Amino acid sequence: MANNTKKKTKRKNYDIKERKQLSQTTKYIFYVVFFAVFLICGVFIGYYTKQLRPEKECYFYLNGDSTITINVGDEYEELGVTLSENGSSDYNIIIIGEVDNNVAGIYILTYKVDEVKTAYKNASLTRIVHVVGSEE
Repeated sequence: MANNTKKKTKRKNYDIKERKQLSQTTKYIFYVVFFAVFLICGVFIGYYTKQLRPEKECYFYLNGDSTITINVGDEYEELGVTLSENGSSDYNIIIIGEVDNNVAGIYILTYKVDEVKTAYKNASLTRIVHVVGSEE
């Protein structure tokens, strides 16, 4: 009887080791399959959302040069900026700074978009105006 007990114990230990190995293999297979499905779904979602989403035409740029030089007393003509998204150009632009054309110096104008619902909501452009010549 002692012999039969030992065989059952060995058999039982073998089954436990086999089950652990099988459960680890199953776990790795699950992770590989899950990752593959996740990757494939991500690729398809990215592809189809790009196909469904129309390409946006967006641009924000200075009209004229970024550096302008005028003589003291000459009129400074504000050239402004252009902002357009998908054909719409109805946006508020804030101009920070001003040019005193009667005093020689360097003036910096900063243009910021005053809109929350635009891709350029934190964007700004800078124009430098040099007023040169002698003051009278």
